[in-house]
Amino acid sequence: MSIKYKIIFWGTPIFADLILKKLIKSEFKPFLLITMLDQPVGRKQILTPPPVKITAEKNNITVWQLKSLSDQYFQKKLLSLSADLFIVASYGLILPQVILNMPKFGSINVHPSFLPKYRGATPIQSAIIAGETKIGASIVLMDSEVDHGKIITQKETEIEATDTTETLMGKIANLSGDLLIKTLPDWFNKKIIPCPQDHNKATFTHQIKKEEGKINWNKSAQEIERIIRAYCPWPSAYTVLDGKIVKIIQGEILSLEHVDTPGKIFLNGKNNLCVACGDDAIILKIIQPEGKKPLEAKSFLNGHQEIVGKILN
Repeated sequence: MSIKYKIIFWGTPIFADLILKKLIKSEFKPFLLITMLDQPVGRKQILTPPPVKITAEKNNITVWQLKSLSDQYFQKKLLSLSADLFIVASYGLILPQVILNMPKFGSINVHPSFLPKYRGATPIQSAIIAGETKIGASIVLMDSEVDHGKIITQKETEIEATDTTETLMGKIANLSGDLLIKTLPDWFNKKIIPCPQDHNKATFTHQIKKEEGKINWNKSAQEIERIIRAYCPWPSAYTVLDGKIVKIIQGEILSLEHVDTPGKIFLNGKNNLCVACGDDAIILKIIQPEGKKPLEAKSFLNGHQEIVGKILN
């Protein structure tokens, strides 16, 4: 397949990788990937490449991995490539205006929310926690502020009641990739006039810290259930039982007329392992005790009947 346009793709995690794979199969295959450095992963801290790097190398796309964008040599080298377009999807660093201005057709960003709602690093998690029923994909002409640029195109999709960050990310990435490929011909032919965002309606998200996954059982079951889904697969919602961390991978809301002490473990009429919340309760479906693999909560209960009546903290 001949390359009509010189496209450079900027991205790092799985969301970016899914979009890159779509581009590779289209007429808009990038000739260069710019991504973050390999990072240590897991308990053994094994140096691991970003998902996009693996995909790029398999498809004969040159890879640049950078720690900083301010290096003058890098900027001159990038400018000399005479790129037609930069496509950015969850790259990891803010591109300065001098870089954004380099391509002939500008720099565009693929963002997994219906902007101006949920700007920033964690739009999917934030939408799930807020109880949203819809989320979107936005493609914007980038400027120097985060997720602030003019809208090129957008499309919404449903958030299902069982969606986790992992499942919803895949859904939005596929939607974003298809939308991008559909939009690029009109963008290159200058048939699209970007529309400014209503900045007065902007909402912002923050980088999630690992400790935010700790469950406060005084919250309602509805809030906790959304937290469990939002923090799957990372950082995982978790609680503490007998001094050890237990991750809650999947839970279900149980409506109650009378609520016991928040955090108290009990069995319902179907012998399900449940935890009382500030309002209603959570049926534990899949859990992961510290140092163990995920398993069904009922299986865990078979060997740990003594936990019934204990208080999680």
